[in-house]
Amino acid sequence: MKKIKLILFSLCLIFVNICVYGMNNVDSLYYSLMEQALKDFDSAKTLSEIIESKYKFERISRIAPQEWLPTYYITYSTLRYVYNNSNDSENNKLYLEEAKKHIGQLTKNAHADQSEIKTLLGYYYAALILLDPKANGKKYSKEVLRSYKDALKINPENPRAIILLAFFEQRLPKFMKSKRNPKTEVAKAKELFDKEEKNIHAPYWGRNYLNYVKLE
Repeated sequence: MKKIKLILFSLCLIFVNICVYGMNNVDSLYYSLMEQALKDFDSAKTLSEIIESKYKFERISRIAPQEWLPTYYITYSTLRYVYNNSNDSENNKLYLEEAKKHIGQLTKNAHADQSEIKTLLGYYYAALILLDPKANGKKYSKEVLRSYKDALKINPENPRAIILLAFFEQRLPKFMKSKRNPKTEVAKAKELFDKEEKNIHAPYWGRNYLNYVKLE
């Protein structure tokens, strides 16, 4: 009986070690793939390069479905394509539908940074306005504002929410603008961006919007 117990115990140890080894291998593969995918995405300049990055994040998402950032970057790369190619109405409609679906999934993900997801949601609504300002401006402006403000309620030091809110507000009619000072908001966002490091564990994009907010 003791021999049988010893054998069973040994088999359990072997099984646990195999599982741990497999998990470590998946984690190692995920880290290496995400590092390379983000490096490629950061250097992407053409529409085809942006979409190729999106495909890379999709493949990573299938390898590591427990991670939320691949889905986040699938969504962001999709929106980045739309912002850079606003005249492609046929593809943009499909991409925005896809982005909304992924944002819905991320909203329900307990591990996702919900401040970042709310910021991405505001960015999505702003894209809808960009594509058809006349039809969507009045319809979605409040959604953009609400999403960015919700992001800041969750994390007041989210630089993407701060700068995107300032950027969007400057394009609103005077009666819809807040009393926030653009110079103050830009300075605050810049300080927070300066503290960020490029890594695979959290979003770090948006610094370029510091140059787009009018300070007069």
